[in-house]
Amino acid sequence: MTLGYLMAPRIGAQQTPKEIKERIDFARNIGFSEFYRTSQDGPFEKPLQQEVCLERAQSLSVQPELTTAPSLKVVTVDGKRQHSQERADNIATAIPTETVQQVVTNAHQQLPTLSVSWLDKTTLAQHWAAHVTTCTHKGQRVQPENWKIARTIIACDDPARAEAAVFAAQSPCRAYYAKAGRSAGWDVETLMRACVIHGTLDHVLDELQILKETCGPFGTLTLVDHAWPDQEMAQHSIAALGSALVPPPKRSWALR
Repeated sequence: MTLGYLMAPRIGAQQTPKEIKERIDFARNIGFSEFYRTSQDGPFEKPLQQEVCLERAQSLSVQPELTTAPSLKVVTVDGKRQHSQERADNIATAIPTETVQQVVTNAHQQLPTLSVSWLDKTTLAQHWAAHVTTCTHKGQRVQPENWKIARTIIACDDPARAEAAVFAAQSPCRAYYAKAGRSAGWDVETLMRACVIHGTLDHVLDELQILKETCGPFGTLTLVDHAWPDQEMAQHSIAALGSALVPPPKRSWALR
C-alpha cells in the first residue's frame, strides 16, 4: 500500500503558492508518495493552485513527485540527429468517486477509484464490493491497488487537542465538510464523527485497521490535509503517520 497526500482548500480564503508548496514538500520528505492535481492546473513544476475541492474534480493526475523532469529523445531534423526534450505522457490518474455506479464505471474502464473522504464505512464497503463484482463479471483481475481511500486524519499525543482542532466552530475541517460533503445527506457533525479519524497515534492505527477489515483492501490511503490553525499539531501528525505507515527502504506501508 502507499500513502497519498491531498491538500483541501481553505474555505473562504486562498492559500499562497508558497504555503501550499511548503506543506506538500513536508509531506513528501516524510515519505508520502502520491500527490494529486487536476489536469487544468498545468505542469507539475508550478505550485498547486487548489482553489476548488480536488475531491469534486472529474479526474485527478497522480504524481509520485511534484515535478516531472523532461526526458531526452533523439530526433532527426533535416537529416541531422538532434536531442529533443519530451515530457512523459504516462502520468497516472485517479477518479474521485462518491457513488457505487461510478465505481462500476471506473472498474469497467480499469481506472483507479479515489473514494472521497466524506463516505462512511458502509459506503466504502459497497465501493469495494462493486469493484470486485464488476471485475469478476468482466473476467478482469480484482485490483486493490486501483482503489484509493481519502481520509482526514489527525494523530496527536493529546486526544483532547485533536478533538478540539477537528470540531472547533472555526475548524477548516468543519467548513470543508459542511460544503464538500453536503451531498451525503448528513448534518456536518454526524458526518465528521463518521469519517474523520483523530486521537492518539495508536488509536488512529487501530481505526485504520478497522477500516481495512470492514471496507476492503484499499491500495492507497490518501490523507486530506487542511489548513489547520494549530500548525505544530498538524506537522507532528503527518510526521507520526509517516513514521508509522511509511517504513524505509521502499517507503511503502502495511497495516499491522
